[in-house]
Amino acid sequence: MWWDEIPHFDALLWPLMDVHRDGKMRYYAPEVRDTCVRDPTYGVLVREALDYMIVRRPTPQEWFDPTGIRFADERELGEYLRAFRDYVTGIRPEPIYLPAGDQLSRDAQP
Repeated sequence: MWWDEIPHFDALLWPLMDVHRDGKMRYYAPEVRDTCVRDPTYGVLVREALDYMIVRRPTPQEWFDPTGIRFADERELGEYLRAFRDYVTGIRPEPIYLPAGDQLSRDAQP
């Protein structure tokens, strides 16, 4: 899978995938940011992994499979990932929060 190419991915499941599932972003994004600030080494790993994901440009379907979050296109997904990276690294005051009602269930057909 595309995420297998990300260094230290197994240690980064929480900030890279789990935070985005099932509307958890509102609750856990601040915790990810705080963890990255408290542990700068971890913060660098998270930033580098997000940078890789942004460059790698997973397709909306590739992103939906592990997270359940649906995007209209790669541009929208890239904007979301850049906003999350910028939030985690302290550049942006808030990530992009997706309204829970806008997301389809995993069982819904695209």
